[in-house]
Amino acid sequence: MKTISSPFTFLLKFIIPVWVVGSLIWSIGTDLPTREEKDMEYLGFGILVGTFIIWTVAGLKKVRMDSTHLYISNYLKEIVVPVDDIVDITDYTGLNLAHVIHFRTPTVFGQSIKFFPFGRFLYMSDGPSDLVVKELKERAGLKVSRPRGQ
Repeated sequence: MKTISSPFTFLLKFIIPVWVVGSLIWSIGTDLPTREEKDMEYLGFGILVGTFIIWTVAGLKKVRMDSTHLYISNYLKEIVVPVDDIVDITDYTGLNLAHVIHFRTPTVFGQSIKFFPFGRFLYMSDGPSDLVVKELKERAGLKVSRPRGQ
């Protein structure tokens, strides 16, 4: 069995959001009545950034695969989905570095799941994460697109 999610998935899904929310709560709670207007603008910006970070990473799943199945975990529950049930894998776009696997039939986690592929931190494109996605697409019988830049 091969883990195709990044080893940083747990860090991204739990540790970073807790750190961001904790920092915001601490920032709001400390000296709030005495803050200057400019400080409140920074706090508002921090809340927006924190919301974006949590929205981006909260739904990440840990994904493992063998020759016929995906094993998808949210760290509390693991489900098994046949690779044949994959209808599409959406590459990351913009600031969202996660890939999305779309299924033919809904799972306990929904019609699609987000995962952060192995190697995504080290290479932004054409690295190990793209090879993982290519291998997953091949196993699912999906069309494999040419690597970026070719």
